[in-house]
Amino acid sequence: MLALSDHAFDEGELSEADEVIQPSSLRDYTWPKEDPSLFPQPVRQADDDDLTLILEAATAATLDADSLTKSTRDLDIARKVHFVLTHRKFQINPVSELRSEELWVTRIREFVDRGEPIRIVYPLMCKIGSWAKQMTNVGPTAGELATILFFRHLNRVVQDIYEPGLRIAVVSDAMLYNSAFSNPQVEVATYMSLVRSQIATYASDFIDFYDYVDLLTECSDEYTALHHKYQRLMCESPGSVLSDVRRKTLFESVKASINVRKFGMSYADMRDLFSADINRSNRHWDIIDTMTRLAMEELVAIRKACMDLNYFERRWPGHVRVSCHKDRKGGRWVIGLRPYPEYYGSSKLLPYHGVPLVHRDSKDRIKMDVVPEVMLRGRTSLTRVESHDGEVYFYDGSDRYDPTLLSHDYEQSA
Repeated sequence: MLALSDHAFDEGELSEADEVIQPSSLRDYTWPKEDPSLFPQPVRQADDDDLTLILEAATAATLDADSLTKSTRDLDIARKVHFVLTHRKFQINPVSELRSEELWVTRIREFVDRGEPIRIVYPLMCKIGSWAKQMTNVGPTAGELATILFFRHLNRVVQDIYEPGLRIAVVSDAMLYNSAFSNPQVEVATYMSLVRSQIATYASDFIDFYDYVDLLTECSDEYTALHHKYQRLMCESPGSVLSDVRRKTLFESVKASINVRKFGMSYADMRDLFSADINRSNRHWDIIDTMTRLAMEELVAIRKACMDLNYFERRWPGHVRVSCHKDRKGGRWVIGLRPYPEYYGSSKLLPYHGVPLVHRDSKDRIKMDVVPEVMLRGRTSLTRVESHDGEVYFYDGSDRYDPTLLSHDYEQSA
């Protein structure tokens, strides 16, 4: 019997919470009744026009130049940059609370005074092996590319104010969390290599890509001791560790992120385990529940060890910390930098927790949402766009697709 008992997942009364991973459950989606991979769908190879399409979606967050000038006319350069970075177009946390955090203005000003690019540190890019989220891909989709292009767009906005611009350290935790997510290590290494290639092609002048595990080798003894400490606490006294964690949300998000392909499950099994149509009598229920609990213990231990270690401040003293999570960190508001324009708008998933759906909104603007692939495969109103190696690049609904028809469209095609 696992020490992490059921009562450990009670929510409790929390005014703020630490998101160990971004909420990403699959239970809020209306799954198709039958396996979507069995239905035909238009497919084509990616071409040069698709890069233009992704670029348009990635740069949809624009600021009116005249309005920006008017709003920042009485601010110095540091506060102008801070105004941009904390603007609702680019970040997800409450603007007023975030702009009251003087630490980030102070740190931006230190870079400006030295005439250096402003160092931003962002833990991002993880390999998720959930079949329902990405059915076949090993490498990144157009979602990761959109993130890179979005950051490039943001950097250019900043450079209009402060010429040296930004220097973003993207720290991938794909290897770090792999002990919890159960992905084949070769797949994770391949994913990271391909993301690194995307960055080298489109943003090598201002984005540096790091493997979190490689960084932590510089202080491996300290990290190992902290990791073991929290592993023991998660077994012996989980409540003491989980006091600031949304536990039920975390449990469902972890469950929807672990790789269970080795079990060779049928589509009916996947629906029983991961959709809203829960079937606890499914033959895989107990083993997946156990895997999830063990993964959750490991994820929390890793996250808490990293928080205690505070490695980023050692490596990049005075950096500006950004995050893909809402709410505070250690009682302080940090910039919740969007990885693409629709994140926490019409789309709630990080790029690697699904695949991109590119479509037009009611004003004929190109948008990109990230959606579990189980919701997109087999839809005749979408074209599946594949890269040269046959992996899914994105789903194209830019000509005629209305995303409000997600469920209805599937009933027709099935």
